[in-house]
Amino acid sequence: MTAPTDRAELHELEAFLHGYPAIQEIEILVVDLSGIVRGKRISRTELRELYLTGIKCCASTILLNSEGNITAALGLGLDDGDPDKLLYPVADTLKPVAWSAVPLGQVMVSFLEIDGRPSAKHSRHVMRRVYQQVTPRCMSACFALCLEFSLYTLGEDGLPYPYCCAVP
Repeated sequence: MTAPTDRAELHELEAFLHGYPAIQEIEILVVDLSGIVRGKRISRTELRELYLTGIKCCASTILLNSEGNITAALGLGLDDGDPDKLLYPVADTLKPVAWSAVPLGQVMVSFLEIDGRPSAKHSRHVMRRVYQQVTPRCMSACFALCLEFSLYTLGEDGLPYPYCCAVP
């Protein structure tokens, strides 16, 4: 395993903008603790801000559970006012989306604290810290993701209901 990739540099953005002039929207994507890709779309003009200063996003985005809800036990979200963090682009991830019917780009992002420090709760930074601790000791790290899922069944009304519950 190699160390996680760092923040993307401006030359990557310039090459992308030059190479794909038809792309006007970009999806910025982050993987949360449940392994679910979350994000939002920004315009081509906002992409420069992402690369230069980062874009603000609420901290709970990467800490949602597999159902998309804030996990109250973490003390984040409602308890702390869900403070902003900074999203920044990950190097070598800004790409066109080949399967999109309209010109579209995607870039993976990572979380920083507002003061520029890596966010201690983002799995990308946790993985980097573990990697940096084990490699000097001639050890290797094996990372895996445990996926959780829910089973649903369709009710008579055509709506999905959790499989464990009575279906109306």
